[in-house]
Amino acid sequence: MNPGSIHRAAAVFFVAHGLPHLVGAWGDWRARAWPSWLGCSAVWIDLPFEAHAVAAHPDACLPQCRRATRS
Repeated sequence: MNPGSIHRAAAVFFVAHGLPHLVGAWGDWRARAWPSWLGCSAVWIDLPFEAHAVAAHPDACLPQCRRATRS
């Protein structure tokens, strides 16, 4: 991978992630009914990345979880 392709992939992700939120915020500001559905569908963009992060680093949450259960 070269840096240009990584930057393009990041730009596509941020536009795909940010645009629905920006449009949804405009719809909320205008008191429309559809932004909640747009927000729910926008979450689906994040799910593959979150699933990959959990699969790649399954122990990432364990130190915080152990501290929380000891208290």
